[in-house]
Amino acid sequence: MNWSSFKNWWTFIAGAGIAVALASIPKIFVSGFLIGGALFFFGVGEWMNHQKEEKVKQEAPKGMIGFRMIETHPWSPTILGIIFDAIGIGIAGFVIYRLATL
Repeated sequence: MNWSSFKNWWTFIAGAGIAVALASIPKIFVSGFLIGGALFFFGVGEWMNHQKEEKVKQEAPKGMIGFRMIETHPWSPTILGIIFDAIGIGIAGFVIYRLATL
């Protein structure tokens, strides 16, 4: 697998959450399924909070003249993104608490 195909860390977190949740289904591992769901919700929330912006940058290395588009993903929170982050953190906290108190 080419790890560079995950362009942003939040994509990796959401994908890992799906993988963990799906791997937990055959063994009926509820805690693993919930942790996978928590990772997925957190990854989707961060995806919503990192909207793509394109900027024009003047490029002049060694006397060259030209422009190029730069893609950035600044953190700009949205209500839905914060809600998804909170759901993910809440589920993860609940599962960790329940596992710690067994």
